[in-house]
Amino acid sequence: MSEAELPASMESHGFSDVTTGFAIIDLTPDAAKYSDKMAETMIEAGRQSSLEAIRSVHSDHADKAISAVNDKYEERFRLYRSGIKQWDTSVSVTMVIRGTKK
Repeated sequence: MSEAELPASMESHGFSDVTTGFAIIDLTPDAAKYSDKMAETMIEAGRQSSLEAIRSVHSDHADKAISAVNDKYEERFRLYRSGIKQWDTSVSVTMVIRGTKK
């Protein structure tokens, strides 16, 4: 469902006082606020997301693309562990919907 369909669906299922909000977090492995473990988890999540996208298209060239992605992320890990910052960033947005059901 889209962001517009979710609250409408709640209302159609008997919820009232439906409200929406958003939780946003930046995912920047090189930011000092993140531990090494969390930073490496973010980098690995990027790898897995890229690999999942490749696998979902069932291309004849998937093996080459997978190899290229793995090479890219191995280099990213090497740079991170060497203290060479890349400042690659992604943003996670989570929609929060609340309502009351009587």
